[in-house]
Amino acid sequence: MEEFDSISEGCFLVMPKSARGRPSLKKRKRSYKAINATNSRSSKMKLGDAGFQRLFDGDEPEASMQLRSDSYDNSWRQMKKVLDDVLIETNQSTFDQIEEFVTNAHIPTYASTGTMSLPFHEIPTALVFAGINTPDHDNLFTQIASRLIGSSAQSDMSTPNYVALLQSRDCSNLRITMRNMIEQFLAADVDYDHSDEDVEEEENEDAMELGEDADGSKKPANDQFNLSTMRGRKSRLPNYDMQILDGWYRHVVEKQSNSFSLPNLVVMIQDFESFDPTILEDLFEICSEYRSRLPIVLLIGIATSSNALHQSLSKSALSLLRTEKFWLQQSDVWFNKVIDELFIKPTQSIKLGPRPYKFLLDHFYLFDFSIGSVMASLQFTLMHHYYANPLSILSPMNDTPVSKEMLVKMQEDGLLTADHATHIRMLRSFRTHIDDICEKDPNEALRLLDDDNYLMTEAVPRFLEDLNRHHMLSYAVFEIMTTIQACFPTFAGLRRSKRMLYLELLENEDGLANSEIVRWLVSLVRKMDLEALTGLLKSLSELLLDDNESDSSLWSEGVSDELDYKKKVVGWMERLGMEEVDDDQEEESLGDEVKKTKEEKLPDLDLGRQTKTAKRVKMYIIKKKGGEPVKVSNEIADWIQLIFSRYLGSFVAWPLHELVYYSNIKLHEKSFTPQPRASIQTALGQAQHYINCSCCSSKDVGSIQPTEQDTSILYKLYLECGRMINLYDWFVAFGCVIEREKGNKKVDENEVQARFIRSVAELQFLGFIKATQRKTDHVVRLTWSHT
Repeated sequence: MEEFDSISEGCFLVMPKSARGRPSLKKRKRSYKAINATNSRSSKMKLGDAGFQRLFDGDEPEASMQLRSDSYDNSWRQMKKVLDDVLIETNQSTFDQIEEFVTNAHIPTYASTGTMSLPFHEIPTALVFAGINTPDHDNLFTQIASRLIGSSAQSDMSTPNYVALLQSRDCSNLRITMRNMIEQFLAADVDYDHSDEDVEEEENEDAMELGEDADGSKKPANDQFNLSTMRGRKSRLPNYDMQILDGWYRHVVEKQSNSFSLPNLVVMIQDFESFDPTILEDLFEICSEYRSRLPIVLLIGIATSSNALHQSLSKSALSLLRTEKFWLQQSDVWFNKVIDELFIKPTQSIKLGPRPYKFLLDHFYLFDFSIGSVMASLQFTLMHHYYANPLSILSPMNDTPVSKEMLVKMQEDGLLTADHATHIRMLRSFRTHIDDICEKDPNEALRLLDDDNYLMTEAVPRFLEDLNRHHMLSYAVFEIMTTIQACFPTFAGLRRSKRMLYLELLENEDGLANSEIVRWLVSLVRKMDLEALTGLLKSLSELLLDDNESDSSLWSEGVSDELDYKKKVVGWMERLGMEEVDDDQEEESLGDEVKKTKEEKLPDLDLGRQTKTAKRVKMYIIKKKGGEPVKVSNEIADWIQLIFSRYLGSFVAWPLHELVYYSNIKLHEKSFTPQPRASIQTALGQAQHYINCSCCSSKDVGSIQPTEQDTSILYKLYLECGRMINLYDWFVAFGCVIEREKGNKKVDENEVQARFIRSVAELQFLGFIKATQRKTDHVVRLTWSHT
């Protein structure tokens, strides 16, 4: 069977419904063989179609290629979970408030007060301000819907919620909007886990409720609602009638008669600004009419401000809503937490190098503030890392570091070959490591270069373990640095966020060891007084205790002992008396100590002309503290200078850092910062390559062929002009080119003029020309402004 590159050249066999045109058995068997052959080829090319191909010029084992594919799936699944969890955690308080609002929306207030209910019915409405990035609202409102549905499923005591999510692209008119809403509510109650007998029994029960027997005979109809619309049967009511929803809700209430409370119907309008206001006004009016029978709650997503609500809806429609406002967190809060969770913390995941990390920051803060764009960029990073890097099978995955036993097992299974060892020796970090140890330990360098088994099973696990330990220590010192920085809020030069400090850590060759901010911090710590020093030690001790409770891997015994963190902080606190005497006790005992000191030492001191309060404070410091705060501040400064210079170095100093840090930026820039104007210029200048036209091809690149597209002809004439061009001259030149296309035939001037005007309009739309008015002649100005 031939393989075709184009689907238009393929041959498809359509089996006839009737037996008259049925093909013979011989042809059918041959078709089945062809189908089986095609299926076998597609199964063999399954990984290739997914984007993964065998590297090392096709010599990579197929199992290694499969491992790279599985590793990518697992890594992206874990990263996506972190991104979603951070988004939920960021808006946790707002989600709780929305859930509480929906739960208490239909609790009657007149039951306890004894007041009479009003004749009109206001719909409880939550105005959710989700920010200006409307593409990000999909994820946010999906999580809100999952939260409202999941909260009722987790607890039997809470109010169950049925959610219908409406978007403007699916609600072009009122009928489609009503049908979409009703279908979502009815589909939420369908249970697909029943067996065939249960489904048949339910269908018989529905037939009885419809007024029919199981065999199809008519029966007197009753008022009880049926689920025929969900079983695919025809209903007498149109699918956009609210009576269907009313009957379905009464059926749900009867089925949940033993529940604690009645279910709520939540209608979520995701992009309010994109809806037709007339459709929403009619929808609100219909829901208000059914307010006494259906507990409907509205959630309206607003991207701008509440003024959009008042400007779009009429006063009569606004009077039907009982609104309450909720604000979701901005995307930059989520982005900062994502950077902390994925890159700064020592997680077993792929990290970004300096240029991709800076590109991610610039693209987020200077372009779109988009959550979806960040997710797409991170997914692209994982895809390219596992797709193009054969050593990605050694990257830490599934939160499990690479161990010696794991590599030995991979080598026995044939996943690691000599090509992998050769590829490791070609890494720049490995060559730098060999240059560093060739004089100190030449035997080790020679063994790393010659012995593949030693390199893959002994050296690689050691290198990756050292890199992982470097991540843990650098993160611990990074947290100490941000804690000390927070003690000096008045110094503008120290006000740097974590993301910018991390960028400086990646970009500098020496990391933050010799940076300006480190010198500032060390200098300011040396000048701390007693009160500031006490606050600093309290912050450091809180950092130690909080991280021990939340993340035991950060301040593990090995990290704490290597930094000598716990012993030093506790020792400094004891020397300043922070462990023995509290602040309240210190103030109470201050009077007695000053009195005693005054009686014993005051006659021997020359305090000069000072106030009594100053004398008392100075005498207390001299007796109890002496010069201890100065000694402690100098010791803290020396200690932080030591750990900053030792553990805040650059990651490039560690061998095999390419397995963890992704540093390819060219493909990222090409994919996420496209240049449409350059593409348009190339398409207009070389149109034959884009439309696959053979008659327009010419060896002379600058020549203008009359068979080319009109806009391409006009663009090439435009390139021959300066900043200004006369329209009539441009028209005459365009007509001369068109005449060559017609040959000896006469060219209709009206046709040429129409084609010229159309092409000029296209160039003006693309932003190549800008019309200007003059009294003498018709001139257009050529511009390079973007559209």
